[in-house]
Amino acid sequence: MSQKKGRVKPIKIKVIGVGGGGATIVKSIASKLGKVDFLAANTDSRSLERLGRKLRTFLFGEEVTFGLGTGMKPELAEKAALEAKNKFRKLLKNADFCIFIACLGGGTGSGATPIFLKTAKEAKILTLTIVTIPFKFEGSQRKKISLEALEKLKRESDALTVISNENIFKVVDPKSSFYYALSVINNLLKESISSLIGLIYNTGLINLDLADLKSILKRNQNLTYFQTKEFSNSETTEKIVQEISYNPLYDYDLKGAKRILLNICASEKLPMRKAYLIAQEITRLTPQAKIIFGLSLRKTKTNKTRISVLATGCQSQEDLINEKKAKKKKKTKKTLKDEKQKAGKKEKEEKKEKKKPKKIRKSPLEIKKEQERLEKKLLLFDDELEIPAFLRRKIKSK
Repeated sequence: MSQKKGRVKPIKIKVIGVGGGGATIVKSIASKLGKVDFLAANTDSRSLERLGRKLRTFLFGEEVTFGLGTGMKPELAEKAALEAKNKFRKLLKNADFCIFIACLGGGTGSGATPIFLKTAKEAKILTLTIVTIPFKFEGSQRKKISLEALEKLKRESDALTVISNENIFKVVDPKSSFYYALSVINNLLKESISSLIGLIYNTGLINLDLADLKSILKRNQNLTYFQTKEFSNSETTEKIVQEISYNPLYDYDLKGAKRILLNICASEKLPMRKAYLIAQEITRLTPQAKIIFGLSLRKTKTNKTRISVLATGCQSQEDLINEKKAKKKKKTKKTLKDEKQKAGKKEKEEKKEKKKPKKIRKSPLEIKKEQERLEKKLLLFDDELEIPAFLRRKIKSK
């Protein structure tokens, strides 16, 4: 935290919902959290009006969309966001940390969020982006739009959390209403964001501040994992760690994380040994990770302990598969290169062997025939050559 005239400057956090889906999520969590500025940004004026007056709104792109939204045209939303860039920059004034929330697959959330993120990055504001991926039944076009937007978000955001709507069936009964299923996602997001904000604002025995958050989130190119859970002090360490290291909404988990912010918020009755074992198990699961540990006390009569984990550098199953394929491909290339070198070496050796004069071994019969041919030749040139006596005798005897 920065200081001025002996006073600690409070961290200013903004939570921004972009597009219809993002704005709806922000509205559902805004009334539950204090100390934070909430903003809903959209190109659809009617959608913003439905959010009510309690939530601050930002209508942009009127000249492009006429306040009617962008439909499923992210390129239109991108153009609208670029035109509103200066206005949006003013809304970010004095912010230290921005959390962007968007539902990908549509127009505004997919097209405008990367532009607003880039604006925040240019203003040197730390960012965390939380996005949802469409259900399978929403079609291939929405999926394509969401994947293209994801690639842009990875480049612009300090940290990115991806929630798959399809995974909601791991949490709720498939027979549940659609409204209830979406409300479960919103509640889980509310808990996560609330805990994250609590990590920053709450004073503890071991404090976590903006500097810690920056060291975890800043310019991380992989996925971000967040999970917060409450447990009774009687719960086993194994169960606590198992639940904290797995979030059913994600297509990835805590394993493989490069940086972790771990906070334990408990009553004064929490045994020191328990906190130690939990931290030790998290460390064992992620031996390669840099871990920042925080501990704060809750003013409560219950023996409940809240554990929050924020981890970056995570990899999805798809990323891991691609990484394995890349390694296999690299290994294959190396093997082919080695084989080519061996073949080339063998070819050179064979050429050298061919150049060497070959020694021909003759059979006794061939030697005898050659000797006979020589003797006949000598007879033909008897007048010109002096034939040795031993050869003459052999020739005459024949």
